[in-house]
Amino acid sequence: MSKVAVIGLVASLGVVGGTGCGDGGESAKQRYERQFRAVLVRTQAQWRYLSNFKSLTNAGTARGVGSAFERLRTLTFRMADQLSRLKPPTEVREAHAAYVAGIRAFVDGPIRAAFRLLAEGRKNDATAALEHPSRRYLNLLLRMKAARDEFRAKGYDLGPAGGPLP
Repeated sequence: MSKVAVIGLVASLGVVGGTGCGDGGESAKQRYERQFRAVLVRTQAQWRYLSNFKSLTNAGTARGVGSAFERLRTLTFRMADQLSRLKPPTEVREAHAAYVAGIRAFVDGPIRAAFRLLAEGRKNDATAALEHPSRRYLNLLLRMKAARDEFRAKGYDLGPAGGPLP
């Protein structure tokens, strides 16, 4: 393996693994922001593919929709696991915990319900379930948004919200 390839491999492990390799004076806040955004970017690219309702409903089978939900759920839980392993600065630790906890609940709540409706061929109901969640899940979304707002108020740039999450 060439010297350049080894350096590239070590650098990529530092970024993906969050080891801090090559931080060069990076603050805890900057490291947290970079790691948080990296997790979201990796996940959102895959979400776009999995959460395309048009392609899911055109696939048509309940089995296909169920399989897509399980892939989306696995991907989202993996993202939550990666975020939960981050070490947020003390000033945003509670907001971080609230946001990460909300991720799993959101996927197992309104997202699961929408996919169940899709599997039954009820595309309009599935879309409505996401656009107009029940009071319980609306409160969850509001708590997740409040966590994002707290990050922003404290000067944290975690990137744009996206995918199925606020």
